[in-house]
Amino acid sequence: MKCDNCGKHYRRKITKTQAVWMCAGYLTLGKEYCPSKQIPETVLENQVQAVTSDITTIKEIIVADKNTLRFVMKDGQTISRQRKDRSRSESWTPEMREAARQSAIRRRKSDG
Repeated sequence: MKCDNCGKHYRRKITKTQAVWMCAGYLTLGKEYCPSKQIPETVLENQVQAVTSDITTIKEIIVADKNTLRFVMKDGQTISRQRKDRSRSESWTPEMREAARQSAIRRRKSDG
């Protein structure tokens, strides 16, 4: 996978909650160098499956702006797919939700 913003390749990174793919330029040089977004691995897998059942037919994946993935196939065909960002609430674990709920309760008690 290659970043269309800076030309660097994407790297797999494990976060507290999931595996994601991030631009190497963003990871090493920061947001000022490359404003690209991370891609959750599950989203990437779903996009690949929507394009082909045989991953070996993909020559390259280019991560473009506006959440667009361009799949360059070995036969020369290019397939563009747009992905939707998850809402922030969808990325929360049950533990994170409970911690936020407890924090809101404490704030209400201290304000009251």
